[in-house]
Amino acid sequence: MGLAPHHTSASSSPACRHQIICGNKVVTPRGVLAPGYLTFTADGDIAAITAQPPPHTSIATILTVPLIVPGHVDIHNHGVGGAEDVVEYWNNPCYTLARLAKQGTTSCLATVVFPDGQSSRSTHTCGVISSVVDQDGHGCVLRGIHAEGPVVATLGGLPESKQQATVEDPDLTTFSILLDNIGAHLKIMTISPSCERGNNCARLRLLAKRNIKIALGHDKNCTELDILKALHVVKPARCHTTHVFNVQSFHHRNAGLVNFAMVPTFPKLSQYNGIEPPTVEVICDFRHVSAMALQALFAARSPMDVCCITDAIAESIPGKKIKYSSDRVAEVSNDGQTVNIAGTNLLCGSCTSMHATFRKLIDVLGVALEDAVLLCSTTPSVVAGIDRMVGSIDIGKRGDVLLLDENLNVLQTVVGGCTVWSSEAPMEVRTTKS
Repeated sequence: MGLAPHHTSASSSPACRHQIICGNKVVTPRGVLAPGYLTFTADGDIAAITAQPPPHTSIATILTVPLIVPGHVDIHNHGVGGAEDVVEYWNNPCYTLARLAKQGTTSCLATVVFPDGQSSRSTHTCGVISSVVDQDGHGCVLRGIHAEGPVVATLGGLPESKQQATVEDPDLTTFSILLDNIGAHLKIMTISPSCERGNNCARLRLLAKRNIKIALGHDKNCTELDILKALHVVKPARCHTTHVFNVQSFHHRNAGLVNFAMVPTFPKLSQYNGIEPPTVEVICDFRHVSAMALQALFAARSPMDVCCITDAIAESIPGKKIKYSSDRVAEVSNDGQTVNIAGTNLLCGSCTSMHATFRKLIDVLGVALEDAVLLCSTTPSVVAGIDRMVGSIDIGKRGDVLLLDENLNVLQTVVGGCTVWSSEAPMEVRTTKS
């Protein structure tokens, strides 16, 4: 993902502040304007979206590009560097945020893991993240935390967290302390439904009470009953599914998490009354999930229920070795697409970007432009609960947009009405505003 660390610089020069931008096409929630004009407030919000230029404005003075879409929103990103160990990547948020801006991601959640015996490290990282949440001036904007674990049944590539997943905690004291230590910016927590059998889904109830999105995942052991119970106990809240297909099961008789992810509606049977299928996130690097499986998912589910993620864990530097939780070593694949635990075929993350995903959706999978925007921007923002601010081009939302050419290449990344990255100066990310 992106360039090697020494190739990217963060500029202290002011980012370019826009007042009006024109797109030959502008993708909005109400359709595509052709052409469309965006006007920004002095604070960087979208003030107006029109089919005509504002009165008394010379068209010759307005920046015009072939296509404008909302900035991408990545709700599952471990960071791409900036520290020796993946567990501590988000201790240096500016490193990742600058690189994400180059790739068209304007908002993200920082994904944090919780290895056994390292709670103080993870807690410190959450504190650092919280200190920069919703701050402009770093490139991409951090919008909160996605806790991937520690209550998971099937690790996949995650560090060991069995002690925390199986601890006796009848009154939820330990789990409540964990949530308090993560802090108020926890938006999503991945948790395995099979881990809730012995406590009547008490942790799920607490997450729902705190308005934290429950993402069911990392569970090859759960039964249909486990999943149904989870969906019922948290209603009217709606569950999410963490990186569907990966570290999950599908069976034609004994339904697993993938079965639930693949249905747009439930059968008219009593066990499904009053619940909805969970929303879904999926890694679209064509390595974690095949193109054919992705095509099946997009045919089965509405783009308003599916969001694309990167599950990024490193920059795309083939063969690079990285530390992942103290003594574990991971390695970027020879094609620079994925990361495996060194010496194994066990995937532990990707090196893809949201814009690479956006282009694959359109160019390879034949997804319509407006649906690709839903998958990469709007639906992720809804799942994370940040859609009042970002995720679509709408009046009153932040002026986070991508200016694209006719081949979908990013010309400029605009955050809060300011250009933070331009293809004319590709090695530089402007991290301060005028």
